Amino acid sequence: MRRRKIQEITLNLNDLKEYEVARQERAATRQAQNASSGSATSSGQPSTSTGAPMKPPAKSKIQEIHERIGL
Repeated sequence: MRRRKIQEITLNLNDLKEYEVARQERAATRQAQNASSGSATSSGQPSTSTGAPMKPPAKSKIQEIHERIGL
């Protein structure tokens, strides 16, 4: 088998620091959004990560039949 040469990627320490700063800023933004949506979630309706209310689970056929006949 022939071996392929793997591409080398060199990073400077400054690049890594910029990445870390950007990652921390995104995490802080995410926490702030979660804190603001946390007050909306405490209203009793669970929400998805996008903030939209979750749909109730679908009823099974048996549950629908029981409701129709009054059981």
